Amino acid sequence: MQLDVKYAPKDVQVIATPGTIIRERERFSLECRIKSSNPEVSEYLWYKDEQLMDDQPKLKKIEFETEGDQHSGAYRCEAKNSVGSKKSEVLSIDVQYPPKEVKVKRRPQEIIREGEKVELQCSSRGNPPVFHYEWYKLPQTDVFRNSDQLHFNAIQLENAGTYYCVANNSLGQSESSPVTLDVLCK
Repeated sequence: MQLDVKYAPKDVQVIATPGTIIRERERFSLECRIKSSNPEVSEYLWYKDEQLMDDQPKLKKIEFETEGDQHSGAYRCEAKNSVGSKKSEVLSIDVQYPPKEVKVKRRPQEIIREGEKVELQCSSRGNPPVFHYEWYKLPQTDVFRNSDQLHFNAIQLENAGTYYCVANNSLGQSESSPVTLDVLCK
């Protein structure tokens, strides 16, 4: 006489290939592995940041081509059979990319008069975070200033011109659109 003990899936885990830190536009896969199950697993469910991923097939392995930070997050799978289900521990995926969406905010935004205080603020997003900003004034090719902000406490006519900033992280750099400062005489 043979005893056939039925039980829910055991020791469920998520395995990431090629790993948990991935560069943008690389393909990666997640596999839901189990140690044992009786009966066999009939369905796999995938979760990202604790939300069910309805758009994924209910398969043991899913694949992605990473795009920006939309694939970064905490993933887990759930293996189900007719006896029950078991969820894996969370596995964090970190998609890294060079700076994007480099923008310049100008204060004030209205007409600039000689002697007024003017500030340009450069911002962007990147993973790893942006660690260095550079400002350029056209047509020069040398760095005008190293900072995320460009301040003119009392702007002068010679400060008029076109500026842009460059954001850098360990994966690369990106530049903003140019911003023109027109300075009127007092």
